[in-house]
Amino acid sequence: MIHGAELTRMQEEYLRMLIRYVCENGDIATVVLQQPPFNKFPVIFRDSRESLIDYVKLISQVIAV
Repeated sequence: MIHGAELTRMQEEYLRMLIRYVCENGDIATVVLQQPPFNKFPVIFRDSRESLIDYVKLISQVIAV
């Protein structure tokens, strides 16, 4: 769960994919989120898009430390 949001299996897999990308590349730019396979987030997070945005911000904060 992210900030109290319950995630579906697809949402969890999407977030794992984001984490793998960051581990391999050191960070993730917003332009990457607009490219496959990351551009699927509107379908996967249609009801909880704010949770995804918060998660990406959290990843960036952790990387900046």
